[in-house]
Amino acid sequence: MEIDALVCPCCGMGGGVHDRKKRTYSCEWCGTTSVIAKSHSTVSGNAKANLDEAVKLFLSGNFESAKSMAEMVAAQESNNFTSLFIIEFYHAYIDDVKDSAAMTRVFKGRLPDFEFDVEDEDTFKDLMLHTIPRMQQYEPEILQKILDYDDPKEAAEFMEKFSPACVQLRRNLNWFTPQLANIYQQLAAKAYTPKFWMSLYYTMTKNPESPLVANDFHLKTKATRIYNDVIIPIGKIYDNIGNPEMRVKFQAGFKQVKAKFDAALQ
Repeated sequence: MEIDALVCPCCGMGGGVHDRKKRTYSCEWCGTTSVIAKSHSTVSGNAKANLDEAVKLFLSGNFESAKSMAEMVAAQESNNFTSLFIIEFYHAYIDDVKDSAAMTRVFKGRLPDFEFDVEDEDTFKDLMLHTIPRMQQYEPEILQKILDYDDPKEAAEFMEKFSPACVQLRRNLNWFTPQLANIYQQLAAKAYTPKFWMSLYYTMTKNPESPLVANDFHLKTKATRIYNDVIIPIGKIYDNIGNPEMRVKFQAGFKQVKAKFDAALQ
């Protein structure tokens, strides 16, 4: 249930706990947790026009002009994620003297605390999808934000475009961290993402570092690490798939891969 005011829709009482980042309101009187309706942009007219132009320039590859326009927005709206991203992207990847820590500051330092309105979130998704080769390393932070803000259908629509593309670009398995596996597992229960689940199957069977591809099961330490840190967690993700038919399908494929690892590691 979505609510527009911070009053419990069940008992009518106020004074609950409002989590702005996750858009939830927990009533202290009856214990109900409700979802707060997404708000629309409050960016002023002139700043909005400049912001729209900055995004247009960025998406067309005119990064320097986009940065200049975004700096005008930042001077008017200091707490706008889109302008911050465009400016720091330029400093990280385009500027003559590149700031390698710029994107880390954005995604690990600033993104978790930003409160998105509807327009912010839509633009955020567009920017992430347009810059996947650069943004793939920040997939945990990006997906966590989507997980916090979106309903399952919206989360699935984004993840089906973003995450499989990230997987295709990766030439090793170092990216598959416990943090990311945990996010994948949470989303599996809520979001219908068969294209992404298939990309995880290809991670096990087609990634160049997989022993099934490299044919290096004789390197026991490496193969065992991949088995424990990648293969088994993917199985847990498949076990958590909410759709019964898809869960059975991917569990069957996983069991075949696991059996090959088990036989080779004996």
